[in-house]
Formats: sequence, structure tokens, C-alpha cells
Amino acid sequence: MDHPNIIKLYEIFEDKKYYYIITEFLTGGELFEKITDEEFYSDFTEKDAANLMEQVFSGICYCHSKSIVH
Repeated sequence: MDHPNIIKLYEIFEDKKYYYIITEFLTGGELFEKITDEEFYSDFTEKDAANLMEQVFSGICYCHSKSIVH
């Protein structure tokens, strides 16, 4: 997968007890926490929401184009 709105998966391996998933390192925290933060929420416009959803849908469309469902 190579898309700017999808986290990169580098490796998966397992031992007898666990699966290990190695992905790129992301900063910034959880989207839900950011949206529900009062300081952020007071400045979060409809245009911001539209831009955010465009990124989400772009990632979903890319997955679907590769026959991957989520």
C-alpha cells in the first residue's frame, strides 16, 4: 500500500504467543481526541471537516481499487 493517508506496514511476524506488527511511526494522537478537545473544536470548521473526510475517503477508495475491504 502506498498512499499518503494510509499507514505504512513494514513487517508482520509472530511467536508462539503474539503477533507483532511493524508500522511507520505516527505522531499527533487520536483523531477523536483532537476533535473532542474544546480548544480544537471551537476552531474546527465545516471546511476542516470536509478536508478531513476527503482524506479518509481517498484512503478508502485506494484500498477498494486494490481489492482490499476494511
